[in-house]
Amino acid sequence: MLDYALIRLFDGRSLPGVVLFLLFLAFLYWLFTGRRLIFASLCGFFFLMSLPITGKLLLYPLESGLSFHQAKRELMAKPVDAIAVLSTGLYRDKVTGDVFPTEATFSRLKRAENLANELHVPLLISGSAGPGGDTSERLVLATYLEADTNFLFSEGAASTIDHVKGIAGLAAQIDVRKIAVFVPGVHTFRIVASFKKQGIEVPLAVVRELNSVFRLKDIVPNFIGFFYWKHAIKEYVGIAYYLFNDDILFSDLF
Repeated sequence: MLDYALIRLFDGRSLPGVVLFLLFLAFLYWLFTGRRLIFASLCGFFFLMSLPITGKLLLYPLESGLSFHQAKRELMAKPVDAIAVLSTGLYRDKVTGDVFPTEATFSRLKRAENLANELHVPLLISGSAGPGGDTSERLVLATYLEADTNFLFSEGAASTIDHVKGIAGLAAQIDVRKIAVFVPGVHTFRIVASFKKQGIEVPLAVVRELNSVFRLKDIVPNFIGFFYWKHAIKEYVGIAYYLFNDDILFSDLF
């Protein structure tokens, strides 16, 4: 049920679509019972979710991290033992059958490689179990790295915690305890807490962008408000799920 809620409803289906379906059921309930409280409440909730500022407020405690250039300056002054990057997988061209890294994977990989080489530290890569058929992600991504890059690779991750454990395993091989990690902004809180549980310190995360940057237009209803709510719900449910499975402890959250 949890997998269905996280993957099918919030990734596969649009969040507003789910709410509209619930609105339809609430409308039928109103017609047959004459009680409109549930329908009115859902209408208000639907409007609330459409305001980008509400979703950003939910994301604000979860997001942290620096841009590539900010992280580069910070790490030059306070170096780490290694740079880690979490892949988002591969995709296969439907016509040619060729397999390539996703745009997010390629961007993170090359930026992480650049930073690792400048700092002269190992690059730790966790590959996913995403699309790409039977092609090894290790072999595909290795072709995009410079010949002199010092890297270790773990592949087959099916979830965020698998990525974390994969990186932690690589770190243990070379006795690394402090890393900088390239991740999406919305995942930083959960990933840093997960690494803490594994005994790995993450003084900073490198992100492409932060969603919880407030702007004046965020008070105007917009479809992107549902995007922020979707990610916020996934993260809070994910944190609760990790706590339940002992993947993180309450002490790791602080």
